[in-house]
Amino acid sequence: MKKKATVITATALSIPLLVGCGQADTEATANPTDGSSEASSPASQTAQASGAETAPQSTESAAPSADPASTATGEQSDGVEQLPAVTDPCAGQCTETARIPVDHPKFGTMEVVTYHEVTSAPGAAPTTGEGSYALYQDGRPVGFVPSADGVGVVTFGQEPKLPGQTWDLANGSNVDKHGNVFLSYGDGVTVLTPTEKGYDSNGSMPPAEGEKAPFSNSGLKIDANGEATIIQKKVDENGTDTGETVEYTWDGSGFTAKS
Repeated sequence: MKKKATVITATALSIPLLVGCGQADTEATANPTDGSSEASSPASQTAQASGAETAPQSTESAAPSADPASTATGEQSDGVEQLPAVTDPCAGQCTETARIPVDHPKFGTMEVVTYHEVTSAPGAAPTTGEGSYALYQDGRPVGFVPSADGVGVVTFGQEPKLPGQTWDLANGSNVDKHGNVFLSYGDGVTVLTPTEKGYDSNGSMPPAEGEKAPFSNSGLKIDANGEATIIQKKVDENGTDTGETVEYTWDGSGFTAKS
C-alpha cells in the first residue's frame, strides 16, 4: 500500500493521523486533510486535534475519509465538541484487531480502532506486521497513528497473544478508571491517555528495532476498582530477564515507577 503521512501533533486529547499503515512512528494532528504532509519525530505519538506528542512519562528509563468541510474544531454536536475529520488509511484495507468504545471527558463517546497488517514473507514464523490505531468520533475518523516505519510486531490490539505477556483485568476491561486505554504489541504495552485534544500514546507505540519504548517487556494488571499497574520485567545489557520487576502506577498525569 502506498504511504502518505498526515501529521497529527501530540499534546492533549488528540489522535495521530498518518496516511498509510506503515508510516513512521508518529501521531498525526487531527486537522482536516488537505493533501499536505509533514513528518514528525519518532517520539511524536499523539492522537489529538493539534500539537505534538509528548515524551514518555515514566521516571525510569525504562472509514472513507469524511468531507473536511463537514466539521471544524469547536463545532458542537449534541453539546459535545467535534474534532475535524481526517483520513484513516487502514479503513477497509488493514486487518482490524479491536474496536474499543471509550468515554472521553471532553469529546464524549469515541472509539479506538486497532489494526495489525501482516508484512512478513509467506511461511514466516512467527508472522509479523505493522500495528496502528485510529480514533473515531460519531463514526468519523479524527486521528490515525502507526508504529515506526518498518516495525514488525506479532500482534497489536486490546489483549496479549503471546504466552510471555500476562494481563490481569479484574475490572473486565482494558480501559482503567482514568480513561487510559491499554494495548498489547507482543511483549509490550501501549498506553493511550486522554488529553485536551484527543489521546496521546506518550512514546509507547511499538518501537523500531534497537530502540526502547517505556513499557516494553511488560504486563498489565487492573484491579476491580479500575486502577492500573504496568509491571515491567527488568533485563540486563544482553536482554536476559533478571527476575526483577518495576511497577508503574498512575500519578494523575502519567505512569511513574513506584519507589
